[in-house]
Amino acid sequence: MKREMDLIRAILLEIENRHDGSGSAVTVEIEGYSHEQITEHLFMLREAGFIEGVDSSHMDGRDIIVLRMTWSGHEFLETVRDPEIWRKTKSVAVVAGGWTAGILSGIAGGLIKAKLQQLGVAS
Repeated sequence: MKREMDLIRAILLEIENRHDGSGSAVTVEIEGYSHEQITEHLFMLREAGFIEGVDSSHMDGRDIIVLRMTWSGHEFLETVRDPEIWRKTKSVAVVAGGWTAGILSGIAGGLIKAKLQQLGVAS
């Protein structure tokens, strides 16, 4: 399955929105994506260290119990949270011909810094 960064971002936003700090599992549902697509991306996010989760796969298929987003997940999400920054980040990445989470975060961070400079907040 191909990694979809729009889905990765949507999942992280959903986890942040649904996680209440109680220790209960976080249910992730994203309109337009199948359970299988979401589950595979959750495994990718766990492998990347962006979420904590427990593999609950069984004979009927893969599944994961999402516990929480990690510091790294929150850091990545903060750089790509703003829809306009995210759109511009993807545009730059497409021109570059590819991306990783680190590259996307770097591009988004640069765009945020430029926005702050325009506001006269950063030099």
